[in-house]
Amino acid sequence: MTLTDLIGGGATAGMSYVAGSGLWSGSGSALTDAAGGDPAGITYDFNVTTPNTVRAVIGSVLPGQSGTLSFRLNINAGLPPGSATTQNTAYLCYNNGAVLVPLGCTGAPGNSQPTNTVAYTVLGSFAVRATDVSVTPAASSSTDDDALSNDIVTEASATQGSTVRFDNVIVNDGNGTDTFNITLPANTFPAGTSFQLFNSTDSAPLTDSNGDGVVDTGPVAVGAFTRVFVHAVLPPSATGGPFNVTKRATSAGGGAGVSDEVTDRLTAITASTVDLRNNSAVGPGAGPGPEGAAQVTNLTNPGTTTTFTLFVNNTGTSADNYDLAASTDSSFATITLPAGWSASFRQATGAVGSECSSTGAVITNTGSIAGGGSRAVCALVSVPAATSAGTTSIFYRARSPNTGATDRKHDAVTVNTVSQLTLTPNNVNQVSPGGNVVYQHTLDNNGSVAETAIAFPAASNTDSLSASGWNHVLYLDNGDGIFNPGPDTVITPGTTTIASLAAGAGVIIWDNVFAPLGAVVGTTNVTTIAVQSGSSAANASATDSTTVISSDLTLLKEQVRVDCTSGALIGSFVTTPLSGANAVPPGGCLKYRVTGTNSGTTALTSLSISDSTPGFTTLETTPAGCAVAATTTDTGAVTTGGTAADEGTGTVTATKASLAPLTNVVLTYCVQIDQ
Repeated sequence: MTLTDLIGGGATAGMSYVAGSGLWSGSGSALTDAAGGDPAGITYDFNVTTPNTVRAVIGSVLPGQSGTLSFRLNINAGLPPGSATTQNTAYLCYNNGAVLVPLGCTGAPGNSQPTNTVAYTVLGSFAVRATDVSVTPAASSSTDDDALSNDIVTEASATQGSTVRFDNVIVNDGNGTDTFNITLPANTFPAGTSFQLFNSTDSAPLTDSNGDGVVDTGPVAVGAFTRVFVHAVLPPSATGGPFNVTKRATSAGGGAGVSDEVTDRLTAITASTVDLRNNSAVGPGAGPGPEGAAQVTNLTNPGTTTTFTLFVNNTGTSADNYDLAASTDSSFATITLPAGWSASFRQATGAVGSECSSTGAVITNTGSIAGGGSRAVCALVSVPAATSAGTTSIFYRARSPNTGATDRKHDAVTVNTVSQLTLTPNNVNQVSPGGNVVYQHTLDNNGSVAETAIAFPAASNTDSLSASGWNHVLYLDNGDGIFNPGPDTVITPGTTTIASLAAGAGVIIWDNVFAPLGAVVGTTNVTTIAVQSGSSAANASATDSTTVISSDLTLLKEQVRVDCTSGALIGSFVTTPLSGANAVPPGGCLKYRVTGTNSGTTALTSLSISDSTPGFTTLETTPAGCAVAATTTDTGAVTTGGTAADEGTGTVTATKASLAPLTNVVLTYCVQIDQ
C-alpha cells in the first residue's frame, strides 16, 4: 500500500511539514524523513521520492488489521485570521493480490484513491505593544528625552501653563489587521491638567473609527505600527514633578484582555518667568527686580509728560500675557503715585529702535507674547504743574494673570528746577459809561521752586485809554475768594509786592475797572496786569478788555472739568480757578460756558458773542456733549461759528439777530490742554 500527501502546495498552501514528526503505529517507532532507516514493514520519507510530499509504502496489511500513520504540520505565520478553510487530502494505491487498485495508480492525485478530507480554519491571534522604542518594526518616540528603551517616554521639563506633547509607538503583533482603542487609565499630574489624544501626525484629535465609544488608532496592518500623541495642558500655578500618565492600547478585535501600557513622564514643571527691561530686549534691568538703583532716570519739567520705553520679555517656553502697573511702592502692596501724578501704558507704534517715538491706544495688558519673545510698551508719566524739583522713584511691574510670573524694575523721574508764573485768564466784558466791572485773575506758581518778592511793575500795569479817563484798581484777595474792597488789600503798582509764593501755590487778584461818564459807546479799553518775580526771571501778565455799551448787556464766563472721552462734567461750572479733584492736568479737558444776558428794557440787535481758545489749548468737539453749541431763552434762531476747528485754535462765536429783554444766549465749547 502506498500513501502520499502533498504538503505546502495546492490545497495545503500555508502549511509546513515538521521535520522528524512521522510515526507509525505498527512499529511504535519514529520514522525518518530520509529514504531508508525506517522500521520493518514501512518505508517513509518526506521530500525525497516526491518534492514536498510525504510518501509511505506499507509492505502488507492483513485482513482485519489496521494501523495509523501520523505526522505534524505547522500553520505558517502571517496567514490572516478567518481566511478560507484549508483542506488536506491524502491519496493511496494498494494491491489486493491480483490487481493494482486503482489501475495505473501512482499515488498522485488524479489516478489514486483519495482519503477523506480534513479541513481547518485559521483563527485570529491578537497582540499589541505600546512602547517608546520598537526594534521590529524599527520605530521610536519622537518626544522621548532619555534615549532609553524602557517603555517610558520622558520630557525633561515644561513651564507652568504650557502644553506638553508625548508620542508612543503602537505595534500590531497579531496575525491580522487590528484597531486599538486608546485610553489614559491613570495619571499623577497636578489637579487641573487636561489631556487630549491626537493622531499619528499630531495634526488632529483621535476619533472613534469603529463606533465602539472609545477613540482609537484606526486599522493597523499586521506587523505595522502607528503613533499616538497625548497633549497635557498644565495648570498655570503647578510646580514640582515627576508626573506620569499611563497610556493603554487595547485590541478592539481581541477584547479587553489584549492590551499593553506605556508611561509618559514629565520630570519637572518649572516656574514661568518674565524679564522687564528698558529701551530694548537686552537693555537695563536684567533679572529679577526691583533693582536697588534706578535703571533709567528721565528729566522733565513740571506740567509735562515723560515717556519710558519698556520691553516685556517672556523668558518662559510657552505663550503668556502680562498685566502692567506703576507705583512708587516697590513691593506693589499699594498702587500709589504722588498727588497729581498719573501713569499710563500705551502701545508702541514707532520703528525698531525708537518704539515709543509714536504711541497707540492705552493698554493695561501686553497681550499674548510667545515663549522667548518680547514686546515694547510705552509708559507715560505725567507730572503736574508746580511740582517741586527733585527725583522720584517709579517702579514698573509686569505680572501674568495666568502663571503669576512677575518682574519689577526701578526707574525714576527727576523734575527740573523751573521758575514759572501764570496769570489767568484774559477777560472780556462790557460796561456802561460811568460804570465799573470787576475781573478775577489767578496768579499761580507752576514752577518747581518758590518765587519771592513778586512785584507789579508800574510801567506794565496800564489802561490803554487812561488818557480818556479810564482807570483800574488791583486787589489781593484775602483768601476767601470773594471780592471785598475792605478785607482785600489794594495793590499799588511799583510799590506792592507778594513776599513769597510756594511752588504749586496761587493767589486771587481782582481788577476793578472804571469807565468815565463820557466813555464813547463801542470803544474798548484794555487793562494789562503784569507781575515779575524778584527771585528769578519768571513773569506773567493778563488782560481785561472792557467795551462800552449803551444797553444793559452783561457777560458771564464759567468753566468746568470734563472727561475727554465721554464729555461728562466733572464737578460744576464755576467762575473761580479749578483746583483739587477738579484741577485739569496736561492732556485733560475743560468746558467753557459764556452767558450773554439782556438785563435792559429794550431788545438788542445784531448780537454776537465771541470767545477765543486759551493759550496752550485746542478746540475739542468729538466727545458727546463737547460740540460747539448755543442756546437762547428768547425765540428765534441762534447760530455758532468762528475760526477754530476741531483740534485747532481761534475764535468761537454765537450770533442772534435780536435778543429780547431779560433773555439770554449761552455759548458752550470744550478745549483740551496741551501735553
